[in-house]
Amino acid sequence: MNNQIDSVNQLVQLAKSVELLQQASGNLFYFVVILLATIVITIAFAYFKYFTNREANLTAQTNQLTLTSLKTQAETLRQIPPSITEFTKLIREEVTYAVNQLKQDLVRDVSGKIEAITVDRTEDINNLFEKVNSKIDKIDQVYMEMVQKSELIDEKSNQLEGELQKYHATLPDMIRYSHLQDIEILVTELARKDNWLEGRDLVARILQLVEQKKEASAMIPAKYLEAAGDWARNMNQYQIAFLLYEEAYKRDPERFSVQLQRYALRAEVIFSERDNALNELKRMMALPDLEIDHIKRIINVYIELKKFKELLDLITEMLEMDRYRNVNPLRGLLLRNRAVATERYFGYKNAQVWQDLEESITCDLDENNLKIKAKWLVDDNRHEEAIPYIQRLLEKDPQDDTYHIMLIDASMALR
Repeated sequence: MNNQIDSVNQLVQLAKSVELLQQASGNLFYFVVILLATIVITIAFAYFKYFTNREANLTAQTNQLTLTSLKTQAETLRQIPPSITEFTKLIREEVTYAVNQLKQDLVRDVSGKIEAITVDRTEDINNLFEKVNSKIDKIDQVYMEMVQKSELIDEKSNQLEGELQKYHATLPDMIRYSHLQDIEILVTELARKDNWLEGRDLVARILQLVEQKKEASAMIPAKYLEAAGDWARNMNQYQIAFLLYEEAYKRDPERFSVQLQRYALRAEVIFSERDNALNELKRMMALPDLEIDHIKRIINVYIELKKFKELLDLITEMLEMDRYRNVNPLRGLLLRNRAVATERYFGYKNAQVWQDLEESITCDLDENNLKIKAKWLVDDNRHEEAIPYIQRLLEKDPQDDTYHIMLIDASMALR
């Protein structure tokens, strides 16, 4: 028991010695001393437990050795601070260097990333500017197209307005003929008019009746509307003629003359339907019972459209048909127009042209046959040959001043 008390006392003295060492060492070695003291105390406790059951003399000797050891360690600790100070300084320098290096590396890394981000952003911004400029160019292009379309619309609007004014001018109020309800009377009266100004009121009244009697279309037969359409077409009023032909076709779709006039006018006026209309007219030309007026109408379409090669081929095919092999006015009509088509297509009069024209006169002493022959002879300065044909023309129409002038010019050329 006494030994234990002595050990405790020694431990207390040891603690006091540690406290003195702490004060001597200063704040810098505070934690080091505490650590060593803790280790020593732990060892002391271990020795204490180990030698408790041993003999008292061994315990006293052990405690004495322990105290001596602690004093030695305390003396050693008094000499440590300068070394620790140098070590601490070295550590601080290393840490400072490491921190500076870390800062520099961090700055370089951040700068590189900032530069990369800046480059990427610059490229993105440039790409964005390019896209924006492209969009602006497209907007400018669309704007210019819209301006052009707007100008075209304005132009079309002005044209339509002009056409509308023209239509109103050509179709005024029908006060003069508003009392007439009979389409036959109107068409008969129209046939007596020699120009559009004289007959336009009658056409307007006919169109008014068509509109009023839509529910009773049988009251206005197709033949009268066709006749009115023929008159309007002869007066170069193609839109009105087309409207009248369409109304006639609605009433009698099987009427051949109406079909022909519709296709003929479509070929002459409506470009998008021209090819189809010409094919239909060509098909009609092959019909076996085609009337001479129908043939003339189809041939005039080709001449108006300057389709001379097509007309030449078409007439050549027709002349091979049995119906046109015999000497008759139909053959004369075809031969004359083949001569005209050949001369227009090639630009000169070859032997076939003169042969066809001469044969056409043999088939029919038609005024048109004689007129073309006389004119072509005069153009070729063959005045002596032309005079007989001019005289025949004067016999047919003594009142035509053109024939008198032709005869005078041919006679003067022979002097």
